[in-house]
Amino acid sequence: MDILNLNYAEFERFLFVLFRVGAMIIFVPILGSRQIPGAVKIGLMLFLSIAIFPLVQDRPIPEPKGLF
Repeated sequence: MDILNLNYAEFERFLFVLFRVGAMIIFVPILGSRQIPGAVKIGLMLFLSIAIFPLVQDRPIPEPKGLF
């Protein structure tokens, strides 16, 4: 999987990974403190997202058969 050659669906999947990793980094007490600079947090978010992204598989969402 080539990270620099993403289509829209892969880019959207990467953003989901980035948001989840970012939320984890922001809300973990040790990494969420003000003593760690924002640039370090952003770099860690990007690094972890790029490392995790190839492991995330694209699964189709099943169509609902009814309201319930």
